[in-house]
Amino acid sequence: MHKLFSYLIALSVIVCGIGVLSPTASAQGDKKPKKEDIMALIKTAKGDTITLKEYKTVLLAFEQFDVDDRRLDFEWDCPLSSVNSQVKWDYKFPEGRDALVAELLTNKSPKIRSVAITQIDVYTWRHNGYIKKLLEVLKDEKEPLVINTALNQLKMSFDDEEGIEQFVLAHVDDENPKIRETVATVLCFEEENKKVDGVVDAMRKLIYDPDVNVRNQALFDAARLHDDSFVDDYEKILDDPVKYPNSQNSALGGLYAMWYDFPFFKHTNQKAYEICVKKLTQKPYTD
Repeated sequence: MHKLFSYLIALSVIVCGIGVLSPTASAQGDKKPKKEDIMALIKTAKGDTITLKEYKTVLLAFEQFDVDDRRLDFEWDCPLSSVNSQVKWDYKFPEGRDALVAELLTNKSPKIRSVAITQIDVYTWRHNGYIKKLLEVLKDEKEPLVINTALNQLKMSFDDEEGIEQFVLAHVDDENPKIRETVATVLCFEEENKKVDGVVDAMRKLIYDPDVNVRNQALFDAARLHDDSFVDDYEKILDDPVKYPNSQNSALGGLYAMWYDFPFFKHTNQKAYEICVKKLTQKPYTD
């Protein structure tokens, strides 16, 4: 009788859902917030100054999102970029914002450190001294996500600060291939970067990187520097598809950019042009 009574109680719990989460509630618990959910954390009226507490709460909300380890970025369902834009559009920032962001640079979570970096206005930080805090923190940073975020955030200011140059060049040999890809893009973001000591040598190293994605990214980016010494490197890779597999199209594209320079037509290179013509007219053409 006692066993029967216990069985009936257990059955009623299962059927009625007493004492347990319903499937719907469980599913909701796993659901990531949307942009509107995060923006709803801000109670300040649009057009007014967001409070530091609200601002911090919004930034900390991104801890809930996953990271794509290949791209070294948040997954596509993360609304970080659109939230950043919406907050800037709808609100004024409070005094103490930069100090708060600087504080989050040492947060225990790599995700939050990465989010904090996306909040940095490099021009402002260079003038208020916080850039030194950032560069000091980055010296000891080991998390690929944070490093990659910092590289992307600093690419427009590469040659504006010696510490930024050192930080970027220090990752030419990073063990993570995605970081090396990003380094190539940062080094070639502006043509003037080639005047910085170490940039041309670093790009030549990346052009021959053992990882095909890094190599192809470097071949694409290096052409933007319009350093004529790269023409021989492009030709070498074109001529050896066995040693440099799946990179011939990238090398040919780089050579094309070296002499055609679309859409600016500021540069040209006769040797690059001749190599392109030769490769495109040879028969049979193979990759």
